[in-house]
Amino acid sequence: MNKCWLILVLLIFLIPLIQAGNFSSDKAYQWLISKSTGDGSYNKDIPTVAFATLALRQSGASLQAEKSLSWLKTQNTSQSCFPKTGCKTKDTAFALWTLSNFNEDTTTIEKWLNNAQTSSVSSGNWWLEIATTNSGTCVISYQKANSTKTFNINVERGYFPSCGNTTFLDLNSCLEQGLVTKNPF
Repeated sequence: MNKCWLILVLLIFLIPLIQAGNFSSDKAYQWLISKSTGDGSYNKDIPTVAFATLALRQSGASLQAEKSLSWLKTQNTSQSCFPKTGCKTKDTAFALWTLSNFNEDTTTIEKWLNNAQTSSVSSGNWWLEIATTNSGTCVISYQKANSTKTFNINVERGYFPSCGNTTFLDLNSCLEQGLVTKNPF
């Protein structure tokens, strides 16, 4: 037992002596710049370029940020979506985010994203899972027919007793019958 206490006391005194290397934001930005290809892209991956461009701008590396922004603009299609090799919603959203942070006109890109929306599938189940062991009330609100619907759902030790007494709430039947299938947006 005394050996355990001795080891514990030694660990307490030794832990402060163990130091991680010092973090340098300048080194991090230099590393980021070094990973760019010559054209300002990062493996020609739009989300990566988007994050890198914004980080470089934040760091004050304006020249590198502008180079990455220029590459990003070359990936725009005539349809105002990204990448030029085939429109992808995720890539277009990342490009829009970055371009708007540089105060670029994103009107046509926003229109493309709005038109690219599709309604949700009307089959299957939509579930809300609760991750707690506490009791209380879960408040759920949504818009329907220009009004806000609000439900207070009782939670007992992490379960929904009014909906099968499980940790999952079926939004299509426990809130309102046919909520999701009749209102896909």
